Order: sequence, then structure tokens, then C-alpha cells
Amino acid sequence: MLSRLASKTPNIHSARINVPILFSNADSGSSFNWSTLASQWSKLTTLSLSDLPSPYINETYDISNISDVFHRLQHLDITRCDGIRTHMLPTMPYLQTLAACIDHASDYNALPKILQSCQNTLHTLFIRFECYDDRAPPNSFNLDDLNIGHKQLKTFGLYSMDGSQFNITEFGDNLEHLGWCVHNFLEMDPSLPPAMIKKDTLKSLSFAGNMDPDCAALVLEANKYSLQTLYFEDTDLIDALQESKVRLYNVTTLCCISSSLENSDVCSLAEIFPNVKYLALCRKKYPTLKGTGRPMWIAMDSLSHFQHLEALDIMTFLELVDQSLSTFQQCKILGPVWKGPYLVIPLQESRGRYLCHMFH
Repeated sequence: MLSRLASKTPNIHSARINVPILFSNADSGSSFNWSTLASQWSKLTTLSLSDLPSPYINETYDISNISDVFHRLQHLDITRCDGIRTHMLPTMPYLQTLAACIDHASDYNALPKILQSCQNTLHTLFIRFECYDDRAPPNSFNLDDLNIGHKQLKTFGLYSMDGSQFNITEFGDNLEHLGWCVHNFLEMDPSLPPAMIKKDTLKSLSFAGNMDPDCAALVLEANKYSLQTLYFEDTDLIDALQESKVRLYNVTTLCCISSSLENSDVCSLAEIFPNVKYLALCRKKYPTLKGTGRPMWIAMDSLSHFQHLEALDIMTFLELVDQSLSTFQQCKILGPVWKGPYLVIPLQESRGRYLCHMFH
């Protein structure tokens, strides 16, 4: 069916395909001619590929020649395709963006060869680790194997909630946008990689998960002359920044989501980030005004400390004590880094353009 559809749509440039789970062993599934699909969609440059959930889980397709589809791609997103990376041939010389979900250690071990084939073109890499196995000890990955410091890579996003441990000694001199979301339930407060503290040219940074707030403060201080966008989820970082007297004058887009964010923290944020233009604040658990369901924790007088504020994310508007007093524009801040690029988009159609585009 997919092949027949492709034969009738020769001008497809971008496709999202949800297929049954793929296997590298042709004997374990039905045969599918990926080479034919590649020839029919000769203009395909963007592909998102993921498996289908139950009840189709028993129907499988082999991926013996799936690399024929990948050869011309510029953007590739692979989600929950069991074992696919171990079978991919390193033949993607035009790839610019790669998002990959790591289900097994073998998937990760296959990545270096894949990245080597596109190191002259790849500028964005997102990796999500989902190596869940309660019977096995947590995985440990050395990110230096991926050669993240090569000259073209500008954006790197890491997301893990499976307890995996990570080590990296060098991000390189060209990385500008970094997302680090690591939840390690065995160690309640693991430190950030030393390589991150040595970095001093980041334009946007996303922090989430378990981290040492003092180490995070060192990272921000090291990048205070270049950092423009920050996302974080730990209010302990606010205290660490206040204690170290760090001031980040170049940050214009700020997003903070936390279950313990207080109104007084908003005032502290204004001191630490005095030149913020676009702001998003959200408390995951907050008191509401009885009988209305309306949140009641952000006060307008605390927002007045941001002298250069132009727009608030819509989730911040929902949590204002009195929205009628707000004269700020509404916007939507897209991010953080491990979910895609930062964009601040105005909601007013009359503006008709992006307020700011943090990276291309």
C-alpha cells in the first residue's frame, strides 16, 4: 500500500511513517522493498519513522535495504524502532538533523559510524535514552564516542529518564545550543559533566533532571557573555546564582518550570536576568483561588522588576493573579532544546512574524 501511494506522489519532500516494529532479520518479518520506495520518493529529504503500538505489534517488516531511503535525507527522526540503528549503513552524507531514540546499548554502539558519515553536514543531534531493564545495572555511556565536538555540530540535546549514566570530556568549540535532561534515580544529586563547566560559548541552554545547582551556576557563569536563552526546572539554581552573585545580562529569553517556584523567586530572577524580554513561568503545583480554579501566585508587582519585558508565554498569563492588569504581549516559547529549537512566537496575527529566532 505504501509503495502504491508513493508511486502516485512523486513530489513528496517530507514524510512521517508509522509502521509495525522493524527487524534487521528478514526471516522474522514480511519483506518490504525499501529500495523501490526510495526510487519513487526521489525528492524525499525529511523522514520521521516510528513503530506502531499494539495490536499491530505481531506484524513486522524487515529493514534489509532501508538505508536506500536514508541516503538522500537531510532530516531524520527515528522513534521506537527496535534495533534499526544496528542495521543502518553509514551512508547519509547529506544529513543535517538527526533525532534518535536509544532502546538498547547496541543502538548506541551503532551511532558513531552513522555520525561519522555525516560529520561534514550534521548540525543538530537529539538523543533520547530509553534503555529500561530492571534486571540489569544502569547503562554507562561515554559521549566522547560520538565526536560531538566536530566542527559542524551546533546543537546537541540529551534526554534520559532510564537511570543511564553519562560521561563526556569535550563538547568542542562550536557547540552553541545544549540541552541536558538526565534523571538518575540512583544518585539523587549527580554533578554535571566537567566538560559542560568548561564550555563558554553557548547561546541557549536547557537544564532538567537531577543536577548539582552549584555546578549549574558555574556553567551559567562560564557562558554569561554568550548565553541568550535559558530553560531550567530547579529553583535551587536560583539560590545558587544569588549566592554566587552571578548576573546574566545577555539572557533575553527565560523559561522556568518548577513545582516549588514562589513569587519571591520571580523577583530574584529579575535580579539575576535583568534584561529578559520574553518570559515563561510555570509552577507544576500551585494554590488556586477558591471556587474559581484560577491560580493565584504570580503578582504583577513582581513582574515589574523585569525592566525590559515585552511578552509573556501564554502559560504565564494563565497563572497571573490579575490578568487584567497585564499590558504585556502574549507569546509562545517553543523549547527546550531536547524537544526542538527555541522559538518565541507572537500570538497576535497582526505582528505576522517571529519575535525572535534563537537559532536556525
